[in-house]
Amino acid sequence: MTTAAPEAEAQTTGQAQKPADVFVVFGITGDLAKVMTFHSLYRLEQRGLLDCPIVGVAVDDWTVDQLKDRARESIEGTGETIDEKVFDRFADRLSYVSGDFGDDATYERVAQAIDGAQTPVFYLEIPPFLFGRVVKGLHDAGLTKTGRVVVEKPFGHDRTSARELAAELLRSRAAPAVRLRVVGRRQLHGRRPRFQRADHGQRADVRRAPHAGRPDRTGRLPARAPRLPRRKTLAGSPKPHPRLVR
Repeated sequence: MTTAAPEAEAQTTGQAQKPADVFVVFGITGDLAKVMTFHSLYRLEQRGLLDCPIVGVAVDDWTVDQLKDRARESIEGTGETIDEKVFDRFADRLSYVSGDFGDDATYERVAQAIDGAQTPVFYLEIPPFLFGRVVKGLHDAGLTKTGRVVVEKPFGHDRTSARELAAELLRSRAAPAVRLRVVGRRQLHGRRPRFQRADHGQRADVRRAPHAGRPDRTGRLPARAPRLPRRKTLAGSPKPHPRLVR
């Protein structure tokens, strides 16, 4: 098994123990933010667990007021009754950077928006094929030196594509900063995450592919896992296959 260099390992471990001082969401105008992210962040604000600015990044040419309106609509859409004082505190944390993920100038604007941040967390709720480009852009802008990158699942649509994606992240030279799967309270508050690092490809959590029969974000349906045959007893009742019995 290939592991990261000791320097990178020590640096990443030290960062994981510090809370985020800014939370940057790539793809904040998308469907996942609408149905989940805004509501989750609002609930953290409601519980007094959110204590950093939130910077949204997306290609849409929005203003901050439009982002705040989207946040309100999204939270109300989940059935949550909004506490205006809580929402005002949450909305005051929001800012927005518009830009193409393939444009280096976008990452320069992100750097300006989080200027002075020591432990930023970059949350990528975007399609998997954009992970490599965004991580490379963050790395080239010098934003992964002390920051952490969290990518939303699915990490590819099967084991092969997940390994290819892990290799692409490795080539960006920012792999030790990358975390797999969804962000939550643990990442914002610097606690040890429940997922593996994507360093050096071999350690990427390629097993966390979408469940069989469920489409990924690209609309592709993974092949169902083959089922083992079941034996029958003399009485005709089903009995677990011996390979399933430990």
